[in-house]
Amino acid sequence: MSAGCHTEAIQAFNLAIDKKVTCAQAYFNRGVCNYRLGNYRQAKNDLEAAALLGCKDALFWSKYETKKPA
Repeated sequence: MSAGCHTEAIQAFNLAIDKKVTCAQAYFNRGVCNYRLGNYRQAKNDLEAAALLGCKDALFWSKYETKKPA
């Protein structure tokens, strides 16, 4: 993700979520990647899931970054 390989990172986060469906950080990171790729609706869904699972960063990010149209 930090190298800018967002599509590949999403695939890795998908695997992490498949292994542990309650992994808030994986949803958060996948949401950030989706946002950076312009997938705003999926980013919003991922950030909401991360927030519901207790990720405080997701609460902040979702209010700040997902103001783009879904």
